[in-house]
Amino acid sequence: MNEKKHVLVVDDVSTTLICAKEVLKDKYRVTTAKSGRIALDIMENEIPDLVLLDVVMPGMSGYEIYYQMKHDARLKNVPVIFATGDTVNTNEAEGISMGAMDFVLKPFDPDVLISRIDRVLKIDSEKRGLEKQVELISEEANKDALTGLWNRKYTEEKVNDYLADISSSGVLFILDLDNFKEVNDTYGHIKGDAVLIELASILKSCAREDDIVCRIGGDEFIVFFKGFFDTQMASEEIMNLVDKNMAQIICGPNGRGRLSVSIGITFAPSEGRDFMTLYGHADKSMYYVKHNGKCGYYFCFKDAEYEKNEEDEMVDMESLKKYVSEYAYENGAYQVEYEGFKRIYQFVARCIVRTKQNVQTLLYTMERDGSVSDEEFMNQMQILENSIRESLRRGDVCSHFSRNQFVVLLMDTTKVNGIYVADRILNLFKDASRADGIKVSYTIEEINKNE
Repeated sequence: MNEKKHVLVVDDVSTTLICAKEVLKDKYRVTTAKSGRIALDIMENEIPDLVLLDVVMPGMSGYEIYYQMKHDARLKNVPVIFATGDTVNTNEAEGISMGAMDFVLKPFDPDVLISRIDRVLKIDSEKRGLEKQVELISEEANKDALTGLWNRKYTEEKVNDYLADISSSGVLFILDLDNFKEVNDTYGHIKGDAVLIELASILKSCAREDDIVCRIGGDEFIVFFKGFFDTQMASEEIMNLVDKNMAQIICGPNGRGRLSVSIGITFAPSEGRDFMTLYGHADKSMYYVKHNGKCGYYFCFKDAEYEKNEEDEMVDMESLKKYVSEYAYENGAYQVEYEGFKRIYQFVARCIVRTKQNVQTLLYTMERDGSVSDEEFMNQMQILENSIRESLRRGDVCSHFSRNQFVVLLMDTTKVNGIYVADRILNLFKDASRADGIKVSYTIEEINKNE
């Protein structure tokens, strides 16, 4: 059963209030007020669905009450019916011009009064329904179609509106997925879209209801946290995102991917009071991370290090550790991109000339026959990747060499032990795979200490 609509009746004559309440009580929840001040006090605590307002009252007229309502954001849309004992049309014309929904004459005719109130409430309900539809359509137009996050245009407007208040402050993060192109190239755009949707969900879960979460485009996102933040508080937000949430994202058909993010951070109002200024600073910070190993974050300040010449750059030890440390220090081999693997290989080859360590290079190759689809082949490569990572130590290094090959550095390992590890990986893969039409082989070779 629908709750009764609330009608507030305002009149300085007690008999009029009693009469109106008696006429309306069966159909509406009725509250009465004998003056404009009492009516406004009542509406301060509860907004009625409709006000039946006498025009002529001592102290504050109906028109004055209505004027105050129209200039109150909470009350400006409450429908009003003016009541008057004056049959002169000028009063009615004035009230309608102010925005009143209707006029009724006193003394009230019960049937007329109820029908007028019913009509106004119905019109108001239809109007609110249309406004809600327009609001929903407008809201959808401001959202990113894939993730449901706000789009750039909306975010720029809202950040600028918020920062227009001189007392406001906040922190803006730009986040960019590292090596996202490889996800699309390896697993397809459908899987890539799924990763973006999952990251969007994670960002929303890390933000408060009043914060702004946006997809700029591609694999780039923005989070604007409202309120005061210092570097420690911002760092804690990043740790919450990276340590607790990023590991949830699965980028392969089986097992977890190794996606990471590069993050640029800037503060309002110290670094800017408008979206474009903040975006520019945070974007520079994010690209500084991109060009210095990825998977990290960097704060933008007016004298940020990335704006200095290389020969002028100076950092303290704590900053250095932030730049070079891993976020997710997981068990298993250290997995890197191929370009990074090349540099590590070259460095290891240099070191073992002095250390005389035994280091084995292990190359796995996967082949298939015509019965295996591309999707199934990539699925099997993911199983192989998981088998390699799970079987190796933290000190070992691995990387994709090509679409169907994986390369490993087994640190401080003899060739005999290396073969044992290689066979163990192969057996683990076979147990997990059990696929027909797939063949995996490996070759192993020790890095020459004289190279």
